[in-house]
Amino acid sequence: MHCPDRAGIVHFVSGLIAKKLGGNISSTQELIVTGGGDGRPAREFFMRVVWEQKNGADCGETASFFARHLRPYGAVFSVDDADRRDRLALFATREAHCLVEVLAAHYQDILPAEIPLIISNREHEKVVNLAHMFNVNFYHVPYEGGMTPQERKKALKKQSDLLRDYGIDLVGLARYMQIIPPAMIAKYRNRIINIHHSFLPAFVGARPYHQAYDRGVKKIGATAHFVTARLDEGPIIEQDTEEVVDQSSVENYIEIGRGIEKRVFLGALRKYLERKLIVHGNKVIVFT
Repeated sequence: MHCPDRAGIVHFVSGLIAKKLGGNISSTQELIVTGGGDGRPAREFFMRVVWEQKNGADCGETASFFARHLRPYGAVFSVDDADRRDRLALFATREAHCLVEVLAAHYQDILPAEIPLIISNREHEKVVNLAHMFNVNFYHVPYEGGMTPQERKKALKKQSDLLRDYGIDLVGLARYMQIIPPAMIAKYRNRIINIHHSFLPAFVGARPYHQAYDRGVKKIGATAHFVTARLDEGPIIEQDTEEVVDQSSVENYIEIGRGIEKRVFLGALRKYLERKLIVHGNKVIVFT
């Protein structure tokens, strides 16, 4: 939840859970963001609570309960069942490192999600083999820059139908090398996560590691962010960097960069699936 900061919020919310819901709190985290602007309060309060509920109420009933009691605080909140697993669809093109990382984590039960399908705009052998290896449905939906508007519209409909038919909650772009159409972004607002091959906003566009190499950078990185209609400008979820030395080759840069990309992508997906994110304006508040 989040709301304007005021005294007594933690005590009030904890009391509601313990006394009214019969809940046993297992973890809680709070933070305050200062600054305001754009009509927002100067101090905003954010809170994440995990509890075991004893009274048998489901998430809808519990949300209605909080809606009544938190109204005076002007709070925005959500209630989720920690045992429920979101359904994750992965989009890929030909690079497989991020795809391998996510599928392996899911196989080891590290990633709390169901992964029913992979959609690719190319029928690349590595991607097809990975889908078969991890027993995930693979769909080849051609989608390229040179297609006619009618062909692209047909492909988008096929993608959208698949996401609907499989009941997808979250989309992960595992180095999917196509721009997501505005209609899909709007339908899955703050539910499409992309891994960007640089520490945004530097070296955007094609051949980022070649650009970094040509500039002699001392650190390279990757950024996971939500997809918005403004290319590569969505709210940032996770970032990481590593130092490189001048003796490195561009191949070294690529190898190091791919290692960063896959761990940042997996980290961002996990934070979403574990409900550790609040999208707040142009930023993402992340709980640990």
